[in-house]
Amino acid sequence: MREAVDLANRSPRDPRTLTRAARDMKDKEPYFALGAGIAALRWLIADYGYDITGLDVLDPCRFALEAATNIGCLQGTKDRIREMVAADKSIDHFARPE
Repeated sequence: MREAVDLANRSPRDPRTLTRAARDMKDKEPYFALGAGIAALRWLIADYGYDITGLDVLDPCRFALEAATNIGCLQGTKDRIREMVAADKSIDHFARPE
């Protein structure tokens, strides 16, 4: 599964596909789900995907946090997500709370 997460971070991937993977695997493979959720957020912030809105950011964050809870790294994941959102350079800044 690590290879899949590495691949998802190497080049642009559909954030919605990564979000579904995080949702589906958060209980069975939480390390993979965490990586998929973070990768989805990364590509959303980088402006990949179609018809993306601020609401599309919520699911990968939620599933990543649920996976992080399952493996005991919730605070570190919260901090990482905060850093990613703060650095949002997307055109619409949809990940950044205003």
